[in-house]
Formats: sequence, C-alpha cells, structure tokens
Amino acid sequence: MPEPNYFENLLAYFHRNPQLGIGGGVIVEDHDGNWLPQYNASTLNVAGAVQLFRRSCFEQIGGYQPLPCGGVDAFADLLARMHGWQVRSFTDLTVKHHRITGTEASSLLAARMGEGRLEYAFGYHPLFEMAKLLARIAEKPRVIGGLARLGGFMRAWWGAEQIVISSDAVAWLRREQLSRLFPFISAPEPKKPVSHSSAPEAS
Repeated sequence: MPEPNYFENLLAYFHRNPQLGIGGGVIVEDHDGNWLPQYNASTLNVAGAVQLFRRSCFEQIGGYQPLPCGGVDAFADLLARMHGWQVRSFTDLTVKHHRITGTEASSLLAARMGEGRLEYAFGYHPLFEMAKLLARIAEKPRVIGGLARLGGFMRAWWGAEQIVISSDAVAWLRREQLSRLFPFISAPEPKKPVSHSSAPEAS
C-alpha cells in the first residue's frame, strides 16, 4: 500500500532525471507494530513489487526476462545499469508490505536459504556475498538467517547449480560488486551507452 501522492512524487523524479530508468519507493514491513524498511536494503536496486520503468529503458532491456529461479526484477535492475540507466529506490517514498518478503510459500529461514541460492544463480562474487552476509547478520532470524543464506549459496556452489544469466552479465555484475567493496576498483562501463530522452515515459 503506497503512501498518499506516491505516484505523483515518483513520476516527478523521472521528470527531473532523464537518466532514471527504474525507480520506486522503499518497502516497509510490520515488525511488532513498527513499520520498518527492509533490513539493509540498497537504494541502488528497486524491489519488484514497486518497480516503475521508463518506457525506453524497459524496451531496451527487453522487459522482464524469464528465469528458472525467479529474480526477474533483480535481473531487470542489472540490465538497466549495464545499459547506462540509473536505478534508484527513494527513501522518502514508502510502500507498506503486509508480510515479510519471501515468506509467502515458506518459512523465513527457508526464504533466507533461497536468497543465497538465487545470488549464486546470478553469479555473485564470493567476496561480495560474504560482505553482504556480514552486513545482514542482525537481520531476522539473527545470525542463523545469515548462515542460512550462506548455506543456500554454498549448497548451490557444491551442487554446481546453473548460473542463469549470461557470462558477460556475470562479469559486469562482479566488477560492479568489487567496485562497491574496494574504492580502488573502478566501476564497470555501461555495455551500450544510450542517449536518454528527456521525456518521463514511465510505464
């Protein structure tokens, strides 16, 4: 459930920034009566439930790409960044989510393990995965949730599960992840720099 004027304010961001390809608010969840943002969520990604695309961005990346393990929203974020678009979650825009993410069909612990397997399937760099685990160690269920995420990642690695995105997308993502960990590593260049329209074109 978005806050009042959510879409008006979000479209204003698109209007002011022609390089914004995907935008959205921040999802907040009910924790014992307190509405809190998803733990340690990055503003460089937009949750699938609240993604709004600039039409030219959506068309350029080919829309949502079907993946056997899910994660189509995360892949859309990645493709947009690869093509030179900005992807942003705006902390002044909130959307209430009435269930903890990932628990619609499983327990919270199973959801954390599934997140680890998905990150392996996307080819996450192991150093980035470890850093992410440490950053989220206090996320519920505390400690064991992080271990479950690591367990999912390691299980997928041990079982040589399929990397579901292309090798060039994996290479670009890993370079981006390392640049976020180490300031001396430069961020990857956009795969295909684009001339962005000044029109909002959100869809």
